[in-house]
Amino acid sequence: MLFAQVSRETFKAVALFDHSVFDYSNDEMSQERKRMWAIFDDIASREIAPNTAYMSNPITMSGHPIHIHSMTQQYWHVIEQVDDELSSKEFAKNIYADTDYSIPKKTKFRWLLNGLDLGVLEVKSKHFFIYRYGYI
Repeated sequence: MLFAQVSRETFKAVALFDHSVFDYSNDEMSQERKRMWAIFDDIASREIAPNTAYMSNPITMSGHPIHIHSMTQQYWHVIEQVDDELSSKEFAKNIYADTDYSIPKKTKFRWLLNGLDLGVLEVKSKHFFIYRYGYI
């Protein structure tokens, strides 16, 4: 198994593990899983001062990582600000202004999550305009 740090720009191989890293057959962690968590903790706490308390990837009561809740709040904020404008000609004119695309005669925009990127898709032309990039 490959453990990697992945971003939009980079892919960094961190460590290789055997399949026991996913062995849940007993209550004890395998040596490979312990090694994986030690590497993860080292990476997660790399820029934190020594002896500082931190919580890596806190999970909310719903079972979702807190950064997912934060991201959805950002998405909701964008949708709340922009949604009423989607059908206006001024919106189409503004969104196409800094592109090389020509504006379709009749535009129809709808919200779309492409991966984790939130944007509006012009349905006929298939042009996608990103408002918020996902965290990866």
